[in-house]
Amino acid sequence: MSKVLVFSRPICNDLSSYFKDKEGVTVRVISDFKGCGDYRLAESIYLGERVDYAIDYDNVILRDRYLRSIDRERAEGIVDSVAYFIDELVESENFDGFIGYPIDNYFLHLLVDKLIGKGCVCVCPIYSFIDGYFRMGNYGERVDVTSFDEVAIEGFYQKLSGSSFKPGWLSGKRGKVYLLKRYFKERAKKLVFEYRKFKNSDPDSFHYNIVFPRRGVPTVYALSSIFSRRWFSEFDSVDLSDSSKCVFLALQFAPEASLCYHIADYRFSDYDKLLEVVLKSLEQSGFKVIIKEHPDMFGFRAPDFYKNLSAFDNVTLVDVDTPSSLILEHVNHLIVTGRASLAVEGVCKGKNVVSLGGARFFEFRPWIHNIVSFDAIATTLVRCLESPIELSMQDAKDAIRFVMEACVEGRYNFVNSSQVDLDENSRVAGLLLDYVLDGGNSKYLIKCDEIAT
Repeated sequence: MSKVLVFSRPICNDLSSYFKDKEGVTVRVISDFKGCGDYRLAESIYLGERVDYAIDYDNVILRDRYLRSIDRERAEGIVDSVAYFIDELVESENFDGFIGYPIDNYFLHLLVDKLIGKGCVCVCPIYSFIDGYFRMGNYGERVDVTSFDEVAIEGFYQKLSGSSFKPGWLSGKRGKVYLLKRYFKERAKKLVFEYRKFKNSDPDSFHYNIVFPRRGVPTVYALSSIFSRRWFSEFDSVDLSDSSKCVFLALQFAPEASLCYHIADYRFSDYDKLLEVVLKSLEQSGFKVIIKEHPDMFGFRAPDFYKNLSAFDNVTLVDVDTPSSLILEHVNHLIVTGRASLAVEGVCKGKNVVSLGGARFFEFRPWIHNIVSFDAIATTLVRCLESPIELSMQDAKDAIRFVMEACVEGRYNFVNSSQVDLDENSRVAGLLLDYVLDGGNSKYLIKCDEIAT
C-alpha cells in the first residue's frame, strides 16, 4: 500500500478528492488552514517548539509575504515551530509521494524541502504559458516529461512569434468599475478575516493576514490606485529612434511562486528593491527603459509604486493594455524576472533577453542572459545589454522544444473552482499521482506528436 500526502486548501479546489478512490493508495491530507486535513500543520504555529539545528531564517522568512512583514523574533519562532512539527511528521510517516500547489508560502517551502530531503517524490505543478499545458517540478526546475515532433514545435513557434500571443492564464482588461468593486471587497474581506482570526484563535494565520492593508500583497490599497493610468503614456508617444538603446522591462506579478520561490537568491523576492537597483544601473548607462505593467497586477500596487518608477528620467511607463508583442517589435532588449513567459516569446522574436534571477525552464542554456546573484545586477546587467545574444530561427525552435518538453498536456486548474472541468481535473490528477508513485519517472506520459493548437 502506497502512502501519498496531498496538500489542500478550502479556498481552492481540493486535490485530495480526486485520489480517494485509487486502489492500493492511502491518501493523507495536509493543509495550511487551521482545522483542515489529517494533520495539524496550521496549528503548529503556536506550539512554541524549537529545532535543534540551524535554520537559514533569511531564506525562509524573506521569501514569505507574511513573515517578512512581522517582527523578526516572532517570525523566527513561527518558522522553528512549524519546522519542528514537519520534522516529526515526516520522520514518523513513510510517505511515498507528495502532491501540492505551487509553492507560495513558508508552510509549503519547509514541507517540500523536508520531504525531498527524505527521498520523497514531490510535485507542485505550475501553469504553462501555452494554454492547455502545465509543468511538473517544485521550484521551477525543468523535468523532462514528454516529447514533440517537428510539426508540433513549428506550431508552438508560429504561435509565440506571432503578434497576438498572450499566456493562457492571463486575465482580461481591468476598468475603474472592477477596481472600485475590489476596493470595497478587500476592506470587507479584512473585517471578515479579523473575525475569523478571533473566532478560531488564529492570529498568525497566513491566509487571513495577507490582505489589505499589509504591504507586499496584491490588493487595491487606495482609491488613487483606481486611477493609476494617469502615470501611463501612449506607446505611440515613446521615442524609439535608437532601438539598440531601448529596453523593454516587463513588470512581474508580485509576490508569486516564480519570483519568491523559483529563484535561488531570495533577495530577488524584494521586488521594489530589485527594480530600484535595475533602474539605477540603466539610468547611469544611457539606456531608455519602457516599462509595462503586468495586466494581472494593474491596480494592485502600492500607491507610490508608479510614482517611484516615473522618477527615473530614462523611464517611460506605457499603458497596461499595450500588447507586449507591439513593444517587442520596436526594441532590441527585453528584461524579465525569473521564469517569466515573455522570455520565451522574446527568444522567438530574436530579442536579447536578460532574466533577473535566472529562467530555470531554460536551465541556464545560452539562449538568454541569466543574472543569478542579486549582487551581480549592478556590474552585469549593462554588460548583458551591450553584448546581445544572436539567435537564429533554429535556436528559437530548440529553445521552445527544451521548454515544452518539460510540460504535460492538460488544463491544470486547482485554484478557481468556478472554472473547473471535473473530468479534466480528474485526468490531470491521475497523471500527478502516477508520476509520484512511479518515483518521478516520466515514461508513462503520452508522447505528444500532434500539432500545437
